[in-house]
Amino acid sequence: MIPPVSRSGSRRAGGPEPPSVEVMIANIERTVDIAGVDHIAIGTDSECYPGSYPPQLSRSLAAESPEVYGPFRKAFPKGSRTQGFENMESLPHLTHLLLERAWKECDIKKLLGENFMRVHKAAWGA
Repeated sequence: MIPPVSRSGSRRAGGPEPPSVEVMIANIERTVDIAGVDHIAIGTDSECYPGSYPPQLSRSLAAESPEVYGPFRKAFPKGSRTQGFENMESLPHLTHLLLERAWKECDIKKLLGENFMRVHKAAWGA
């Protein structure tokens, strides 16, 4: 399990306020440090946004992973939106911030979908 702290030791996700996009990026970079850039991706759905999933699926997921859903729902009963990455329309902003941090364009593409597509093709075929 990867600890939810940034590489720099800055404020971690899971505090009383939703994390900032900078904390999100620090956690992404920590994951890259541990697993490598070929093993990360950002999903385009999130249970963090109320109504993202059908109610039956939300209940099922909560029942299957109470250790995750219970504390999260207690901390953020109305959901949690990362400050600076509120929804998928924020992807250009995230891309800009990663470029500012000297990320290579090819690695950003991996994070934003190429890794997912590679694994999808390997698991399910073309």
